[in-house]
Amino acid sequence: MIKIIPAIDIIDGKAVRLTQGDYSRVDYYGDPLDFAKSWIDQGAERIHIVDLDGAKQGFPVNFKTLEKICSLNIEIEFGGGIRSIETLKQILSIGVNFTILGTSAIKEPDFVREALYFYSEKIILGLDAKNNKIAVQGWQEESEITTEDLLTQLKTFGLKRFIYTDISRDGNFTGHNIEKLSELCEKFPTIKAIASGGIGSIQDIQNIREKCSKFENLEGIICGKALYENKFKLEEVIEPPSLEHLSPTPSPNSLKPSPPPPLLKERGVKIKGTDIFLIEKLKPFVKELRKKATQAENLLWQELRNNKLGFKFRRQHLIDKFIVDFFCVETQLIIEVDGEIHEKTKEYDSLREEFLRSLGCKIIRFSNEEILNNIKEVKEKIVFTLSFRRGSPEGRGEGFKDGST
Repeated sequence: MIKIIPAIDIIDGKAVRLTQGDYSRVDYYGDPLDFAKSWIDQGAERIHIVDLDGAKQGFPVNFKTLEKICSLNIEIEFGGGIRSIETLKQILSIGVNFTILGTSAIKEPDFVREALYFYSEKIILGLDAKNNKIAVQGWQEESEITTEDLLTQLKTFGLKRFIYTDISRDGNFTGHNIEKLSELCEKFPTIKAIASGGIGSIQDIQNIREKCSKFENLEGIICGKALYENKFKLEEVIEPPSLEHLSPTPSPNSLKPSPPPPLLKERGVKIKGTDIFLIEKLKPFVKELRKKATQAENLLWQELRNNKLGFKFRRQHLIDKFIVDFFCVETQLIIEVDGEIHEKTKEYDSLREEFLRSLGCKIIRFSNEEILNNIKEVKEKIVFTLSFRRGSPEGRGEGFKDGST
């Protein structure tokens, strides 16, 4: 179900709307807290909040207003002036569920990578575009980076969500740029998308729902000025929740999690005899896996063997009853290369990853295409992750021998 997300933009503590991001074309509407309460009464599940003062100045300005809205017990996505980990932590600490990073993705790339490493589930990329080029500083400056370029870069670092806004349509009631939204949803199916800009009628929302119905990664539609101008009411466009997924209430005993088995690793944890037997039993299977390794897997293995950070990797390593592509013993980092087999076993992979994460492992994935076409970016993310897992951020970017391909 696609969420309808009402928007509150704030200047000087007041709810406002800009036209095409132009600060000289601003309409004032009143108290943001009153609007938030109204959206909740009409069935909103999430509210989109932007501190426009903060977006221009580089740090949140309307913090007290944000705190008041967070106290209403509603899911919040917030952006505007988040340019450091310290600010990000402060925003999350008051109850914000998702933080929107826009300008920083262009001007502070190291910060965004760090944020994605620690808080990937809570980060939304603000993909605000003019002529398909990313705009920054509260939409006042235009960069040379395209929407596709930025998504491709940040996908490597674990980006989970983005908001796409065609600035030329924002506040104009001309309908959303569905063609571009569809392109992005199709090209980046593993990243959840939220549509923003141009919504002026119930029909505009219906058009998105109909034309983008095949995209499972379309998560929401942001509505702003149309609500303030009474083009329609929020309650008219919010879909009733589906009950199909509900199952009978489980018994209390079934809710008790079973303790995970001990992690099979080569430092600090003993390997049981049964596990040693299993290792021996699986040796022929592991040899067969290596014979069938893709070109990308072999290339990545060469790079992992050549790293100079002092980390040792294992290939087709056994953890409990699961085989992983590559495993760093010291940092508990798992690297998976997606091939056809993963497409056929998504449900199994999901359960497998949940179990491995419960043991404290960090899992990062790369496609064959990413490794073959962007090995430099792949190596950069691996070094970045290794450094943080070891606790030495200063090691980022220097983990592989010069001249490796």
